Amino acid sequence: MPAPSSPGIFALIERAKRAGDSYANLTTGDQEFRAFASHLKIKKREYTVVVIRSLHDQNEILGQAQGALYIAIPVALLLASFGGYLLARKSLAPVVAMSTQAARIGAANLHERLPVSNGRDELGQLTKVFNDLLARLDL
Repeated sequence: MPAPSSPGIFALIERAKRAGDSYANLTTGDQEFRAFASHLKIKKREYTVVVIRSLHDQNEILGQAQGALYIAIPVALLLASFGGYLLARKSLAPVVAMSTQAARIGAANLHERLPVSNGRDELGQLTKVFNDLLARLDL
């Protein structure tokens, strides 16, 4: 494994001498490194500690996560769409039943009424209003 470029390390060390601590991303060829430098004073002597770590493992993990997201997001969207379709279909089933029953009611059978499944929700209230309208027309 080749060492990171020397000018980058020397610049990192100089920044650490001025600021105390310094971070940098260094590259050599196709490899990336994360470097940390800390300037220390111990017993009137100055030291600069430099730690360099390869970013290969992190880049590999990020690549795998990216690949997983490329698969997971479309799958999640498909599942959410399918679930939304089923939920909408189930919640609109009473409306379809009402419209089918209302379409069968004509002048010959105005005495028929729509069944009220739940009189407290909006659909039940609409059914009651429609049944009241049929009752007024049936007179």
